[in-house]
Amino acid sequence: MISRRKAALLIYIFILVLLAGRGLQLIVPDLLPYQAALVGMSWSEVPADIQTLITFLNAYSGGVLIVFCVVMAVLLLVPYRQGAGWAIYAVPSLLLVYCAASASSMWPLMAHAHSQPPMDSVAVIAVTTILAFLLSRNKDVQDKSQ
Repeated sequence: MISRRKAALLIYIFILVLLAGRGLQLIVPDLLPYQAALVGMSWSEVPADIQTLITFLNAYSGGVLIVFCVVMAVLLLVPYRQGAGWAIYAVPSLLLVYCAASASSMWPLMAHAHSQPPMDSVAVIAVTTILAFLLSRNKDVQDKSQ
């Protein structure tokens, strides 16, 4: 039978795969579906200087997200897997901060621009993060750093 800590680790890995996929999607030089709906035109109709700006911003955001995933993977594979107490709190805290930052940047688009950014993925990540945290707070998880 799989332990609760291992189940939580698998959930966190699932979350990182989702985030890394999102980061790779941002690197592609094109309008995301919600961006196209927001500007009301296809990528080829967007002026060249605006294309450059959007490509830079998306690529930068995607790169930061991929770096975040790498850092989280290191946290999961070393201190979290070893049962370090601080990592059990650090991993979900960082993921929930990501969710809060993402949601706060998407709300104005949804409220004022009538666009549909991927808020559902943020909700899935937040809920699964909380689930993984609750699973990881188990008696079989001991702080081995003491």
